[in-house]
Amino acid sequence: MAADLEAPVSLLAAPIDEAGLVGLDAAPVSDSALIAWIGEPEPGTKITLQQALTNAPAGGTVHVTPGAYQFTSILTVPKAVTLTAASTTQIFGRVTLSGTSLTTSGIVLSPSANQQSVITVTTASSAVLTDLQIANPDNRTGANLIGVNLASSAAAQVSDSLITKMSTGIAVAAGNTGAGPQISGVTIDFLAKGIALGSSSGASVSSSELTGPGGSGTMGIDYGGGSGASITDTEISGVLAGISTGTLTNANAGPTILRGSITATGNAINLAATTGARVTGTELTCEVPTNNAAAVGVNINNASNVTVTDVVASGFATGIGVTNASTASGIAVVGGDIAAVSNAITLGAAAAPTVSGTTVRGQQRLGVVATTGVNVLNATGATITDLVSDGPRKGIVVAPANTSTGLRIVRGEFTVPAGAATSAIELGGTVGPVVTDPHITGAGRSDSKIGITTSRAQGAVIDGAVISDVGQGITGTWVRLSGTPLAGHLITDAQIEDVGIGIYTANTQGTTVQDVVVDAYGEGIAGHEDADFTLSGATVTGHNGTGNQSSGTNAVRFYYTDGMTVDDLTTVGGSTGLYLDMSYDAVATGLDVSGATWYGTYAESITGYTLQDSYFHDNAGIANLTINPSSLDAIDHRQVSSDIAFRNNRFVDNFAGVYLPLGAFGFDFTGNTVTGTHTFVLYAAPAHDVNVSKNVIDYTHDPSGLDLALELGALPPLGDPPDEPPWEILPPPDIESVAFAAAFIDGEDPPPSAASAIWITPTWFNLDTQSASSDAIAVLDNDFSGDGPFIGVGSVSDVDVGSANAPDDPAAMRALRSTVEVSRNVFPQNSTAIVTVDDAETGLDADASGTFTNGNAAVDARGDNDWGSPCFARVPTDDYDGGGAWIYEVRATQVLYPQGCDPSGGGDGGDGGGDGELAGTGAPISQQLAAAFALTVLGAALLAAGTPRRARLTRER
Repeated sequence: MAADLEAPVSLLAAPIDEAGLVGLDAAPVSDSALIAWIGEPEPGTKITLQQALTNAPAGGTVHVTPGAYQFTSILTVPKAVTLTAASTTQIFGRVTLSGTSLTTSGIVLSPSANQQSVITVTTASSAVLTDLQIANPDNRTGANLIGVNLASSAAAQVSDSLITKMSTGIAVAAGNTGAGPQISGVTIDFLAKGIALGSSSGASVSSSELTGPGGSGTMGIDYGGGSGASITDTEISGVLAGISTGTLTNANAGPTILRGSITATGNAINLAATTGARVTGTELTCEVPTNNAAAVGVNINNASNVTVTDVVASGFATGIGVTNASTASGIAVVGGDIAAVSNAITLGAAAAPTVSGTTVRGQQRLGVVATTGVNVLNATGATITDLVSDGPRKGIVVAPANTSTGLRIVRGEFTVPAGAATSAIELGGTVGPVVTDPHITGAGRSDSKIGITTSRAQGAVIDGAVISDVGQGITGTWVRLSGTPLAGHLITDAQIEDVGIGIYTANTQGTTVQDVVVDAYGEGIAGHEDADFTLSGATVTGHNGTGNQSSGTNAVRFYYTDGMTVDDLTTVGGSTGLYLDMSYDAVATGLDVSGATWYGTYAESITGYTLQDSYFHDNAGIANLTINPSSLDAIDHRQVSSDIAFRNNRFVDNFAGVYLPLGAFGFDFTGNTVTGTHTFVLYAAPAHDVNVSKNVIDYTHDPSGLDLALELGALPPLGDPPDEPPWEILPPPDIESVAFAAAFIDGEDPPPSAASAIWITPTWFNLDTQSASSDAIAVLDNDFSGDGPFIGVGSVSDVDVGSANAPDDPAAMRALRSTVEVSRNVFPQNSTAIVTVDDAETGLDADASGTFTNGNAAVDARGDNDWGSPCFARVPTDDYDGGGAWIYEVRATQVLYPQGCDPSGGGDGGDGGGDGELAGTGAPISQQLAAAFALTVLGAALLAAGTPRRARLTRER
């Protein structure tokens, strides 16, 4: 313990034996009684007490015969004397000290009437009163019932005395501005005030015990209009106010209060408007916890330059508080342990207050904790360092209206309790707040438990936060269509685990989140209405949801964001890696996304999205680039996704590929490597302006997994605004890849559907139309490996999915409105390169436009492809066998391809798919078409026969 906190040995006077005292009625009037003598020995003839006091030499001793005496006249003590009796002796009346000192022994002084001062000091300066005993056996009353009235005396000393049941124990006149009394070792049991210091300066109270009866108007020490009082090792109890003043405008030097204890029901200490007060090591208690705002441990009020050190407080509404409107400066709280019902510490509107090394605790009232640890309110430039927030409902809170600068929160340990609306740190509306290295632990990841909320702060810097077991780690407050964005935040080096939402921002421009680690069950990193958002160096671990694949963690999920850069992001598990909704201009680079049970990336109405140099592996699907289903207001539109580029990525062992439904357009899939996906790599259903080029794609179709892959795209979106994430999770079984079973054997049997690596199909309508056709699709410069099929056009499914956004019979809808260009690709020999079915270029279409090569070609594959054979492809429809990869078409007009050799030995046959007879065959096109179509129908019929639900409906395989 520090030297200034070491309490001295008690100097308190021995208690009065009140049971042995008599009342005034038992004391005869003794003004003329011969009961006293001076010095030793006791003479045979005594004198009156006043004669003895008058005639005793300075420093002499006046003896009194033991008994009980009443004096109607005032006893005057003109010199320094000791008044003593051999046993307890009672004197009723008034005593005036005009000399330098009075010491008593065995004497109990008592008032003889109401409104009476027992001892009044008229000595101008430095009177000394020692070993006094003052009692009120008759229970006299009145505001002026005073034990020792120091009146206008200066620098009086009162020590080792006992005063009981007086309205005020020791009092200095209110107007006395002289040097204050020095009071030590006194015990005062009072009715209204223990000690009143008037307007004196430099008063001292030490090693004393002051006890009141409790209730309205009771006060331990009233320092009035005084200045510079020192109160040390004093115990005060049974009061409304402990150390206070009736003059709240007192702007003099404040008191220094060292150690001691105060038990009060109102303000234990009230510093008014003083300056330079010091409170150190004092223990403050309100025995019955209260939310009465008038109950404050240390009420700094409007004081300035105040230091409160190592104070222990409990039970008050506010432990340490600055008046809400006070703009005072120099407020410092150091150390201590503060438990309170409403606010452990409140800083009002103080300028640059500091709190360091303090423990704040929540305190129950009626079984509920509703405490704020440090309520910054409207203070400016506050610095809070090494705070320990042990269970307040809120740790540090700044008022939303506080838009000041300079808030600093450094380190600290925060425990967020169970219950509604709990948080560790709330930054209000501050500008540029800095939060460094907080450690925050919650009591469960429900949404109402928050680590740090930026609220409506601007430009917050949050570095090194360690947060666990809360609903939201770092979050903000979203105001829909707020207008002017908030200055963005910088969030770095955070470690957030076992939470519902890891990091959430809203309405900001220029936020950067970097080098964070998040383990979340709802959203890892998310936001609404942000602009120019940057995420760098993050690792997010997610968890499976309940009910379906889309209900787990979304590692990164943003709504209505304009301008987003994501790099060096690693996500593991959950539903999605990167989820974007109604957002614009996103660039994602260097992602590592794995274990997603829905899609590696999912987007609703994204406009301008580049995914590059990333690695997606072991996910249920690579991407779903779908529509935003609603149209609510200026930021929420029902529209398709567009202007998207996936470039130079590696996609490995993902169950499904990229899903482009409902008329997505402007998709560039370039320079990617795809392996281990056997359902589809790109599913345009329908899509427009699609470029698939310079990819390396290893693909062998697995029909047994196709239904499940397509169902991923049919799952409902998570909602807009998002549904509440499932905070408490019981994970379902993971999606498991279906074991591959080869669907096709070398030969001329066509596949039962157009399901392929690159598949164009009329599964859905173009948004809000009755057209399901795609156009402007090019497949260029790709290196395909595996068995294929690699490119497919059309649908054989007549399954009605029951949506207004989808045709009830996809096979009846036209798949294309322009020819697909297939050029400079590499197809392995004996693989299936291209499949077209009946509706590739014909069928129902509300958009009758069409720009087909030759007027009816679905695919133009004449552009210098490598078919695995110098004689190019093998085309059963045309009975052309170039020895290379297969082309399966329903009509000979559907696919244009080169014929480098005449299979019958006739030389160069030119381009396949022209009018009339095929080169090297004697069969007309119509005959070849009928044969191919019959094979297609046969395959579909066999599939339908093995489909247990919706019997006889044809499904894609």
